[in-house]
Amino acid sequence: MRVSGWLLGLIGCGVWLAATGLCSMTAFVLAHQTVVDLQESGILLDDPLATLRCVNSGQCESDRLDVDDAPVIALRPLFTAVPTEISPVTAAPPVLIDTPPAPTLDPRRALPQIADPRQIRILLLGIDQRSAAGESGPFRTDTMILLNIDPVRKTAGVLSLPRDLWVSIPDFEPGRINTANFIGDVNAYPGGGGPALAM
Repeated sequence: MRVSGWLLGLIGCGVWLAATGLCSMTAFVLAHQTVVDLQESGILLDDPLATLRCVNSGQCESDRLDVDDAPVIALRPLFTAVPTEISPVTAAPPVLIDTPPAPTLDPRRALPQIADPRQIRILLLGIDQRSAAGESGPFRTDTMILLNIDPVRKTAGVLSLPRDLWVSIPDFEPGRINTANFIGDVNAYPGGGGPALAM
């Protein structure tokens, strides 16, 4: 006889639920019995069943044992630290350094411009030319990434510019940044055409 997969899964879920319920009940019974045994030996603990009963009835204070009647349990350390003799070390007198207060920056003043001639900035342009369609241009720049290389600090950083960013294009009407290369190529912008205008 062959048992289908869903029936086997259903039986497995039932066994899992039964095992979970059995484990939960066993843990609760053991915790309850432990609390009862400790209370009989004189240690004050809250009984979970008594706590549930008093929460349901709303009278928790009357069922509690008085804290003053509970025995004091003395705990002894497992080991005792014994001090040993340490040779005295002569400490050097503290050195006081008089530091001038840090200058406060005026928030209204413009931040200093960093103009390090050793930094290299490259504008990467990705045009929307489709070579399979045989397009001859000019093209828009759908990808514009500014790359900054700093050989002194040995760092590099990139900044991706959104193609729909609205900017003022020099010598032309404001428009989306991805049209600057197109406009520069169509109008033969001096200094390099489209890439120069996009830059």
